[in-house]
Amino acid sequence: MDYGYLHELEIVEFRTQPPRARAELLPMFLSMGFRQYDDVVSLDRTDKSPPWQTSTIVAVEVHQAGREVYGFKDGDWNTLKLGYLLPSLPFAFVDRFVAAVSAVGASLDLRPQFGGETIEIADLKSLFLGFREELLEQTGCEPGDENLAILIQSTYPRR
Repeated sequence: MDYGYLHELEIVEFRTQPPRARAELLPMFLSMGFRQYDDVVSLDRTDKSPPWQTSTIVAVEVHQAGREVYGFKDGDWNTLKLGYLLPSLPFAFVDRFVAAVSAVGASLDLRPQFGGETIEIADLKSLFLGFREELLEQTGCEPGDENLAILIQSTYPRR
């Protein structure tokens, strides 16, 4: 069964060629309010979230040559992935995600990509509005709703 309509994780990417030093990333992320957890960073909510919602607004993955890499001291990167867990957050957090994508793009002087295609920041919010509508149409639930979390949990394990 196809569960794509749940939009569990939507990813915006930044790609660079030639690869760049990972050392440039940590100061940038920290200046934008991201938090470091060992070898990774994320932008987290400041409010107390219900147990069925995530506290992460932007999940960050750093890749080099198709493999995820960790740490910010040594090595290079050529793909940066910013993930948003659409059904696990109230929709109002999309604005924070879009703002973070915009800030990262401006800081790195790179254009965001979604689904392998360059996307304008102005179009990103519209895209997510469409995902929200599809989610509501298919499940009857708004992003961040407890019943949606129960529904998603019921789809596991997937074969």
